[in-house]
Amino acid sequence: MTEPSGSTQPRIVDFLRSLAEDNEKLRAYNRDPERVLAQSNLTAEQRQILLSDDIVRIRDAIRREEDIPDQYFFLVVVGRTLSPIEKKLVRLLRRLRL
Repeated sequence: MTEPSGSTQPRIVDFLRSLAEDNEKLRAYNRDPERVLAQSNLTAEQRQILLSDDIVRIRDAIRREEDIPDQYFFLVVVGRTLSPIEKKLVRLLRRLRL
């Protein structure tokens, strides 16, 4: 999503992707998620959603940010061969119980 000013809104999926791509950041997140989230560009609401460990809230927030219908969301995740980075992200999401 883009604001009228042209700046990019932070997205939960981008934060999760950054964890999947950066092993050190992922280790730091596993040790102290609040600290890593505080250093992110996520909004307070997004940070609270991730810290809630509520799979439905996290999934719904990602769907809202991506404007993805339920059926398509499922197909994107399981309907094709995943790249190595996407496989790491899926493993991370499984740890988060997504």
